[in-house]
Amino acid sequence: MKQIITTSLLCLVCIFLSNCEKSTNPYPDFPEGRWGTATAKLNGNEWKATCKSFIDKENPGHWSLSFAVHKNNYYYLGSLSFYNVTVQTDSSDVTKDISFKEKEGVRGYYSLFDADLALGDYHILNEAEPNYFTVDSYDSVSREIKGRFEVTFLVNHAPDSNAPDTVRFTEGKFHARLDE
Repeated sequence: MKQIITTSLLCLVCIFLSNCEKSTNPYPDFPEGRWGTATAKLNGNEWKATCKSFIDKENPGHWSLSFAVHKNNYYYLGSLSFYNVTVQTDSSDVTKDISFKEKEGVRGYYSLFDADLALGDYHILNEAEPNYFTVDSYDSVSREIKGRFEVTFLVNHAPDSNAPDTVRFTEGKFHARLDE
């Protein structure tokens, strides 16, 4: 009797395991509309974000990359954005955010949010510090882009009275997919 029960249980386990399907999605789950990750040290503390890319319709061959921290996969807490990015594997200095219409050089800014309400922003770069955005690789088939960054911002509009006047992103790395 013991042997019949053991054999029956083994058969049930085999049937159960054979009905399990493997996921064919090679990518991790991200919040809707986002694919990719970024990591850095934000003022010395570990920082992780997801990525969203936007093509610049007025400047073909250029993208904006937004690295955002979310709460519950939805509410924005903070967003580090670079725009005027190309897929060329090189390093670019990140310069002051003069205008979205500027066509030269990578621009950057950092904003803090409460859900979708902007609390403050840091978009004037401290040019005394190293500020760079480097594309290390780009795969034209998968449209995946990988690179590094380091930027220092000065406060433009403080989110609260205790906010720092300087925000430093060091040891930044990203892996994203560019939208068409």
